[in-house]
Amino acid sequence: MAAVDTETSRQQILAAAHELFHAHGIRAVTMHHIRDASNVPLNRLYKTFPSKDDLVAAYLDHRDHSARDALTNALTAYDTPRAKIVGIFTWLHQFFQQPDFRGCVFTNAYGELGAQSPAAEIVLRHKTAIRVLLTDLARDANAPDPDTMGAQLQGLWDGAFLLAAMTRDPDHALHARATAQALLATITADH
Repeated sequence: MAAVDTETSRQQILAAAHELFHAHGIRAVTMHHIRDASNVPLNRLYKTFPSKDDLVAAYLDHRDHSARDALTNALTAYDTPRAKIVGIFTWLHQFFQQPDFRGCVFTNAYGELGAQSPAAEIVLRHKTAIRVLLTDLARDANAPDPDTMGAQLQGLWDGAFLLAAMTRDPDHALHARATAQALLATITADH
């Protein structure tokens, strides 16, 4: 029974952290805020996550896995690597239209906490995973230099996130999609 209570508390804490960090930023939220929003006593909160750094790391780790799972699931709707690359930006356009969209969780966390934060490793792991996915898709699409195209696609991805968050205009994903299509058009049939 204690293991179930511990897991239930963990999920309540992570749900509260997601809601509060997303709405207010990581630095503005205290462990007392998390306690109040999760209805988990402070002693159990600290038993589950001994520090705020531990909670932030668990939150970002959870977001990393859920974001990559959502993207992977979205890509199943497309048959070819080229269609998947274009489809990524269609998916982003839909994602950017969510009423509570506030930009990239990982970029925001890195901007708030900096490179020296324990969470920076998780942010970089997420960004690397996105780059690997895009590079693999570029390779599968027969790009002559998949590493370069993967980097270019990641620039479009991150740029679309940043501009959509700043301007509240989800169409930045469509602009990125058009640029991705132009990149794909440069791939010749013999590559």
